[in-house]
Amino acid sequence: KGNMKKNLQTIILALTIAFAGISLGCGAAGGVKEAAIKKPQVGESAVFRLRGTSYDATYYLSGVVQKIDGDKYEIMRDDNNLMKADAPDVYPYPKEGSKIDVKVGDYVVANSSDRVWIGGEVSSVSESVIEVKTKGRSFPVIKPKLDKIIKVSPEATAEIKDFFAK
Repeated sequence: KGNMKKNLQTIILALTIAFAGISLGCGAAGGVKEAAIKKPQVGESAVFRLRGTSYDATYYLSGVVQKIDGDKYEIMRDDNNLMKADAPDVYPYPKEGSKIDVKVGDYVVANSSDRVWIGGEVSSVSESVIEVKTKGRSFPVIKPKLDKIIKVSPEATAEIKDFFAK
């Protein structure tokens, strides 16, 4: 009876570890996959890419999600302009005080003014300043605005790199 109980506990522990690994995104090789970005819902604030401008790959705005239809978002800006964006171009607005883990060479979107977010490459990181290099200039993101940075998707990173190369 004692061995059977111990075997059952071992099986339960093994299954628990296996399911925890799957839910955390660990692959068979033991690596951790990048977590999917949780998309904002209706009524939540969002940062989104504005397509169709000369700064296409690096120009982002913020607003509140009004409607989601499949992978299409309608977002109301604070100037009462209703904008449209595709789901891959929409990110949740960072929570105040949130900390982002970035390193030199990462691609991000950083709040450069009240309404505008600019895509760029992290060029330096310290406790109080994250320097973001954009095409043609560089700007510091200084405390307390360090929570106004979003690490972008691999697709957005490729588009920003492509834009910088032109």
